Amino acid sequence: MDLLLRHRDELFGFLKGQWGNLFSAKYDVLLYDLTSTYFESDPPEVGSGSKKRFGYSRDKRSDCVQVVVALVLTPEGFPVAYEVYPGNTRDTATREEFLDRIEKQYGKFQRTWLMDRGIPTENTLEKMRLRGIDYLVGTPKGHLTPC
Repeated sequence: MDLLLRHRDELFGFLKGQWGNLFSAKYDVLLYDLTSTYFESDPPEVGSGSKKRFGYSRDKRSDCVQVVVALVLTPEGFPVAYEVYPGNTRDTATREEFLDRIEKQYGKFQRTWLMDRGIPTENTLEKMRLRGIDYLVGTPKGHLTPC
């Protein structure tokens, strides 16, 4: 993966063309999600450049270092973009980076983003609304008002 990293944007550009030709892939609906993966190893040395960090563990493994992986997919499951973040990265800190990146790679047109409720902050959603970006995100029960 480290060797591919410097060619990532070119690779996704090539795949965009192939998936468009072979499968008529569209990029008007995108799914955005995060996961983490942990390592049963010693923590990296300070200053090593490693992204392995202690952080919120979805796997209930707070004793292990981890990395956070963000992934953008089409509804058909074609990967559009990804990023590996340090293991202590908050979910809410990842979203904004992908808006510009996806528009640059796949064009700026009306698209809808689908994501879990823990990913965007209200501030991020407001910025999306101001830019005319549509989204579908779960709402915490406490934010709903009875009719």
